[in-house]
Amino acid sequence: MAIKAILFDLDDTLLDTNMDQFIPKYLDALGFKMRHLMDPKQLIDLVLESTYMMIENQDPKLTNEEVFYNHFYPRTEFSRTEFQPLIEEFYDMDFPKLKIYTNSIPHVVNSVKAIYDKGYKIVVATNPLFPAKAIYHRIDWAGLSKIDFNLITTYENSHFCKPNPYYYIEIIERLEVKPDEAIMIGDDYKNDIIPAESIGMQTYYINSNSETGKSGSLRECFEWIEAGFK
Repeated sequence: MAIKAILFDLDDTLLDTNMDQFIPKYLDALGFKMRHLMDPKQLIDLVLESTYMMIENQDPKLTNEEVFYNHFYPRTEFSRTEFQPLIEEFYDMDFPKLKIYTNSIPHVVNSVKAIYDKGYKIVVATNPLFPAKAIYHRIDWAGLSKIDFNLITTYENSHFCKPNPYYYIEIIERLEVKPDEAIMIGDDYKNDIIPAESIGMQTYYINSNSETGKSGSLRECFEWIEAGFK
């Protein structure tokens, strides 16, 4: 079956991200921003709890955003009216400062644009635990733009998270392609490879040491795509 859609993970696939530094710094910055509403440690703990609820959700009627805030707000003493303007300001002004914990990958921009020009449907299939603003910033840090992609999964537009196979089923249905007409490319075997393969998608594992299935460096992956998946 010919490939029609190409899904890319974001962190450590299209963008070199030091997650061991990035996530703690992100949480610290968020806690500091909201410190007048809630003790930073309590806020961080609640954000992590609410994130876990998104990952565990099985209800297709709720977006990840709805799952997050349905758990989050009842456990606080402030309202969304108080919180939302601050969170918007955080992602506009504070979140961009975290760019220093990432690095762009030189050949990514030209390679993604070449794939787009070939007519493939391209997806940023990042785990949709963040709002769109945060994901768009990280795409920008990679040297790309949201207009380079047919779909970007965010917590506003997704109903499941990795490694739930329904996360991938939802993408396939939106793209109107069959599972074996799509390929998932990512660096996380548990989140990117196993669930995508479980629904019949093809995969490419960004890991030069792997001996399982299609795998190699990101550059090798782009070369493989350029050669028509041969």
